[in-house]
Amino acid sequence: MSSRRNILVPYLALLLVGASLLPMLGSQLRPVLSRDLPGIQLMGGGSWFVAAGGYRTILADWFWLEANKAWERQEADRTTNLIHLAATADPQCLYFWLNGARILCYDIPVWQTAGHNPPAGVVVRWRKEAAGRALAFLDEAEHWHSRAPELAVEKGNIAWRALGDLEAAAQHYRRAAQLPGAPFYAGRIHAELLVALGRMREARDWLRELLPRLPAGNPDARVPVVRERLLYLERQVERPEK
Repeated sequence: MSSRRNILVPYLALLLVGASLLPMLGSQLRPVLSRDLPGIQLMGGGSWFVAAGGYRTILADWFWLEANKAWERQEADRTTNLIHLAATADPQCLYFWLNGARILCYDIPVWQTAGHNPPAGVVVRWRKEAAGRALAFLDEAEHWHSRAPELAVEKGNIAWRALGDLEAAAQHYRRAAQLPGAPFYAGRIHAELLVALGRMREARDWLRELLPRLPAGNPDARVPVVRERLLYLERQVERPEK
């Protein structure tokens, strides 16, 4: 976990700014902070968004730095709450949403199992619950970034790697590939997930549609790789059954 930007203000200054803003925050934050962030006292009412005003980005950085400290100590509840606070304070920052979802999905279940040796079924349940929380967190992110392919890719990764749900993963990668600015690999992964699901014909049709749209001069597009894969799928689909 690392800082998302080059912070020019020293860490102490961020703490001071954060401390000066906290008394202005409204009742929306009081239950979370008073329970999970001891020593912080909130006074007054009203919306904390309005109170923070132009300092919301600095406040979000402060929350994220505190989340980093909690993450290093493997404090699950505190880390979770601070991640949400950072994303809420600066929802335009994709970094908070993406990295927060990864922590919620992959790190926290590891902390839960460390030193406890729970039954395998419990571990599976914890991992699925963590993945569900991470997906719900990314659903929130899409209210602010409805056309960000990064979020669809992240959902695809969680569905694939954490849940083993290839169908959902394929859908997320398809959506990512269709959004502006999508990474080229999203379309290739969608095709491979369809192959893994046994839907060879659908994968072939997808690559037939995808290939003409790939820029031949861009090595990231992997045009030769896609062309070769398409030829392979065409042979597989058109091969007579024995």
